[in-house]
Amino acid sequence: DLARAAAALGLDQPVWVQYGRFLSRALGGDLGDSFIHGSPAIGLILARLPATLELAVVAMLIAVGLGVPLGLWAGLH
Repeated sequence: DLARAAAALGLDQPVWVQYGRFLSRALGGDLGDSFIHGSPAIGLILARLPATLELAVVAMLIAVGLGVPLGLWAGLH
């Protein structure tokens, strides 16, 4: 039943109550469970964190490596 599922997920509450509940749990380290994998979401996030950080660092190095010289060139000309 749709109403029972909404109540089980807390979707029958006002949005501000849902958001407050999410924030309090998230700040405590509980991001809930993945619907697809059925495991805690924090574990899935932490498992993919190294690749995410590697991608962010490489992107930053490329951006700075191109942006600073091009900015200097544009400023001088």
